[in-house]
Amino acid sequence: NASQHNTNDHCCIILGLGIGPLNYLNLLTGLASCPQLERNLHASNDQPSSIINHQSSTMLFPAMHQLGVRSGASLYEFLHSASTRPLPASPAAAWEWVVSIPMQYKDWWWNLVSNDPLHVIVETTLLLSIVYMVVSRNTEGYKQHETERLSSKEQSDLLHEWKSKLRAPLVPSLQPANSTEDASAGSTATASSLGEAIPSIVVHKQKGRFMEIEIVDDGSGDEDGGGTNDADDGRNENRKKSGGSKHAKQEHQSDERTLHTVLNFASFDFWGMQSHDEDNINVDADDAITTAEGGSSAIKESSREALNKYGCGSCGPRGFYGTIDKHLELEDEISKFTQTEGAIMYSDGASTCSSTVAAFAKRGDLLIVDEGVYEPILTGVILSRATVKWFKHNDMEDLERVLTDVQETDRKLKRSSNAQRRFIVVEGLYKNLGTICPLEQLVRLKHKFHYRLILDESFSFGTLGKTGKGALELHGQRPMYDAEIMTIALENSIGSIGGVTVGNEEVVDHQRLSGAGYCFSASAPPFTASAAISTLHTMKNEPKIYQTLQSNIEYMFEQLKAKLHETNAKLSAAMAATATARVESLQAAGKQGSKKDKTKTKQNSSASSNNSQPVETISAPTLSMGVIAPMVVTSDERSPIVVAQFEHEIPNETKILNLVVRQCVKRGVAVVATGKQASSTALNTELAPAVRMTVTALHTKQDIDKVITALCDSLLQVCQGN
Repeated sequence: NASQHNTNDHCCIILGLGIGPLNYLNLLTGLASCPQLERNLHASNDQPSSIINHQSSTMLFPAMHQLGVRSGASLYEFLHSASTRPLPASPAAAWEWVVSIPMQYKDWWWNLVSNDPLHVIVETTLLLSIVYMVVSRNTEGYKQHETERLSSKEQSDLLHEWKSKLRAPLVPSLQPANSTEDASAGSTATASSLGEAIPSIVVHKQKGRFMEIEIVDDGSGDEDGGGTNDADDGRNENRKKSGGSKHAKQEHQSDERTLHTVLNFASFDFWGMQSHDEDNINVDADDAITTAEGGSSAIKESSREALNKYGCGSCGPRGFYGTIDKHLELEDEISKFTQTEGAIMYSDGASTCSSTVAAFAKRGDLLIVDEGVYEPILTGVILSRATVKWFKHNDMEDLERVLTDVQETDRKLKRSSNAQRRFIVVEGLYKNLGTICPLEQLVRLKHKFHYRLILDESFSFGTLGKTGKGALELHGQRPMYDAEIMTIALENSIGSIGGVTVGNEEVVDHQRLSGAGYCFSASAPPFTASAAISTLHTMKNEPKIYQTLQSNIEYMFEQLKAKLHETNAKLSAAMAATATARVESLQAAGKQGSKKDKTKTKQNSSASSNNSQPVETISAPTLSMGVIAPMVVTSDERSPIVVAQFEHEIPNETKILNLVVRQCVKRGVAVVATGKQASSTALNTELAPAVRMTVTALHTKQDIDKVITALCDSLLQVCQGN
């Protein structure tokens, strides 16, 4: 009847959905033949197998057709027999029918095995696969999650980081924003000066070793006009050195803005290529900086030619239509200069290391990172979503401890060291601290524990090593072996825009599809690559510029160390005199108070004897409040990034150093105040407040003397409250 035909059709469709992906043509043929098969069985006395074999002989895959038709017929027979069986008349009969179902299924199953074993094998395999997938999905990773719980130390570190950096205060501060950090702290800087808002400084233009700046919201009256006697002396010096008043500390009105021209000790243009101008080069016998044909004029000319030929670029990503021959030429030139197999160019210096770290490290990988890294590296670490372990800045003993802990964890978990990708991430020259990574010891540990090294040479390239190739050359290490991945920003020594990652071909090719900054950012304008190529030629052909830079670094360190020693001695003497005066005044006040108390406390002699020592109870905290810590140089003596800070923490040190920098600007020198107020809150460690100065090849010995004098005089003025 029609219902039986429909049931058979449904059975064929159900089985067809399971077997269909194997062969769509035979599936459709098998579905169409199932109803016809039943009609043939009713109309003839032939055996089902003979009809099936006859129909299958015309199929492309007879075995597949037989499997579908036999399965449909078997299932139909089972369901048809169950539907035609009369319903049980009593509970006992119903129970007997229920108990008989397993036996009927067993008979049907063995009959299917004997008649069609291929169907049984396929069905059993599918069922076992489904069961395995369901069970394994529910328990996957549970054991690993249980065994890799955070230790108590890691939990306390995370809680401390959250409390100190990420958690907002419960209530707003009652003190105004421009008030002192601690009104009771007896810093020698005057309360009025510490309470002043620090003005913002806007850079308008760089001119050689000078820059034009604007001081915004400076409400200090005549200080806007800029000028102390020291600044006037600096202007006279500049006139003598430059042959006129062109680069003196000029002040002129432009759109109702006051601009100041000051010496530039704030940017990272170490080779002076960003604003390399022959008019700004001093050619004295002691400070000669000669510009050959490959100098600034060649850079400007090559950039101009590229701009006229290519325009500003295609504004498309490198992998689509943004690659120009100048990009490939730069990659080839810098790979030859660094003695690596290849290089890949990014359009932004900061995104170079961020994209590189995230391209190689993924979730489940391990990154061992120095606590002193700067923001772009930290961004790459966060984007990678890898497991991160930190070690103390430049502390190789602590690094070995971290690597050993990881090794012990591998033993407990019975995990192989190559079960995850593992990297050590450091900077060759640390931007925030001016220190140099001890690569010799680090590379030894890297090979011992079988890690790869990601080395950022953004600030060490062009400043360290025999020929300026960076920290690897300084320590005599080999690229691609001792440091598998190296990132270089083109915005510092090269004086261009963008960055490159160098390494072997595998490192480079992997980033062409996995580097986010390469795949999804517009390519750099071709003239920036042309400028970088010209700078590389200058670095090869004009070693005297690099020698001048090294000479300036050495001179800066020696003179600053000596001058700070003298300044610290003057501050100590001033603090001692101030403390003595305070003690004497307190002693006098204590004696007067003790005389008045004697008339009132004659009956309590023991109490009066205990209160008769006002000097010991009052002078000690007063002395500690008045002490200004010595200022010392904490950066490496080979570093062009010079960092000076107080030897230990003192009250209001952030505002004191901001005022010192402000006074330096008034004296015609631009330096930078660093610390937590000038850095990202996402850094793993808070930066101590400090003054940062950068030495370039454009600076002369007189410029270095001026910035040192300005720094020390400003420190004395601020700390003495003048």
